[in-house]
Amino acid sequence: MPWYDNADISRITDAPREGVICFDTETTGLDAGGRDEILQLSVVDGTGAVLFSDYVRPEHRQRWPKAQEVNGITPAMVRDKRTMSELLPELNEIFSRARVLVAYNLEFDLRFLEAAGVRVPTCPHFDVMKEFAPVAGKWDERHGDWRWVKLGQRARHYGYRFDAHDALEDTKATLRCFDAMLSDDAPGGYLSLVEGGRRRQEESARRREEYEAKRRGEEERRERYESSAEGTLERLQREENARTERAFASGDAKRVSKTTYVALATLLGWIGAHEFYAGRTARGVLSVVFCWTLVPWVVAIIQAVKMARAEAEPDGSIVVWKKPNHR
Repeated sequence: MPWYDNADISRITDAPREGVICFDTETTGLDAGGRDEILQLSVVDGTGAVLFSDYVRPEHRQRWPKAQEVNGITPAMVRDKRTMSELLPELNEIFSRARVLVAYNLEFDLRFLEAAGVRVPTCPHFDVMKEFAPVAGKWDERHGDWRWVKLGQRARHYGYRFDAHDALEDTKATLRCFDAMLSDDAPGGYLSLVEGGRRRQEESARRREEYEAKRRGEEERRERYESSAEGTLERLQREENARTERAFASGDAKRVSKTTYVALATLLGWIGAHEFYAGRTARGVLSVVFCWTLVPWVVAIIQAVKMARAEAEPDGSIVVWKKPNHR
């Protein structure tokens, strides 16, 4: 449960400032524990003292072009730096002092630290990204929760400006937001959310119920529409279109020019010209064999009349089936 819904943040506010460990990473990508690694790590305590800040040389990745476009960290910048394996003793000692862990999108950074072997202590976590979301007040109907906002936006909310995507700058901005939130007792500020934790829970629950009711209503309307005459016709049309597409894929149907088909059936139907044009070779051969009986000509005239009355596509084409009774 977020601290703003918990209504008791004494474990956060009572922690000694030296025990507040705020940190941020820059990485080669998003796949923690997989192919991506840490490129930069910064750690400061609650007093603002920088405990660690440096680039990190990846042990496996040689290039990270997409991440480089965002964080600006090049392979040359980390070539002579230490690896996470070499930094573990120092980092484990730093994190062992933590009484509260603070970060922006904390779970993301923790996954990378833990994947690198850093021992993360069991203590309260404060994710500035998630805790600030109700202060921003933007509701995400798709996810049924408060929408997260970027670190720069929340820093500006508290009058702080910085250069994003640098681990140390991001860490300082995160700590500044953390401190500001814990002293923000203005109406609608963070402390008012904590004090009204139960009200916030009720508000969140109400919004989720509204979202679910809206979704169920849309499903019911869709079901009623599907069961109505208009809906049934639309459903049958979709099924017919799907069957026609499958027929195209299997070769059972072919799209031809309506004008050409009718002309061939009328003028040369007695020798099956329209059948060959439609890809019905066997029927075309039968028309040639029995053309002297005039039966193929009569059949062709009937087909010409039928197709002349058929509705053509905007491009003037019609669908003919290799098996006339297939439909």
